[in-house]
Amino acid sequence: KFSPSNFRNTDSNFLLNVHMYGGELVIKQVDVYVEILGKSETVTYDGQKHTLSGYDLSFTDESGLFSLSMLKVSGTAAAEGTDAGEYPVSIRGGSVTSTSKNFNLIVHYRDGKLTILPAEVTVDVVGKVDERTYNGQTQTLEGYDLTITDPSGLFSKDKLSFTGEAKAEGTNAGGYELELHATDFTCDDTNFLLVIHTENGKLTIRPAAVTVTVKGKSAELVYNGKKQSVEGYDISVSSDPSRLYK
Repeated sequence: KFSPSNFRNTDSNFLLNVHMYGGELVIKQVDVYVEILGKSETVTYDGQKHTLSGYDLSFTDESGLFSLSMLKVSGTAAAEGTDAGEYPVSIRGGSVTSTSKNFNLIVHYRDGKLTILPAEVTVDVVGKVDERTYNGQTQTLEGYDLTITDPSGLFSKDKLSFTGEAKAEGTNAGGYELELHATDFTCDDTNFLLVIHTENGKLTIRPAAVTVTVKGKSAELVYNGKKQSVEGYDISVSSDPSRLYK
């Protein structure tokens, strides 16, 4: 504090009339940038309810004088879920304050995330295999066998849909593929991720067995002093279970 008496004129040519106006020292608050980040976690679907709560705090303070112990945070940050998907961990119904009035808090909230991944299920699909004998008719082979590997123990066969055609058919002797495609197998339950391996089946039609007897011609001729010959043969089918050989 000071008064007009604190000022003395050293030049007698002037008569001082002193007016006093007080000054002011202003100490501004230090800006502190605070980030509140909800917890994050990833789990795999197991049919159970999963819960995640909590948050992490961080701050930026150029003064170097602030500490986390000066923060007071209220409110909750939690998420829960059962099915595969993403659930935000958000700060709700809270406030952030400083125990010291020397700091101005600038708060940013960032959601965390509870991620429940689909359970992986391996499906091995093997097409039917069969061998048959030619019978002159169209022959058909249909179907496949499934092997399901499911570590979660929650997947059932009835969740699997097949939209293709597992079929091979043919008439003539030869091999006919029973084609299978992984894209024809789907599951509408998003809690499961299918890994599908396929192996084609095959219908093999063997030639029908036919026994043919070939008998050369015979002849009795009288000697005539010249070269004589006999030609030709006879063919007969001695065995034809299919009854189709002509």
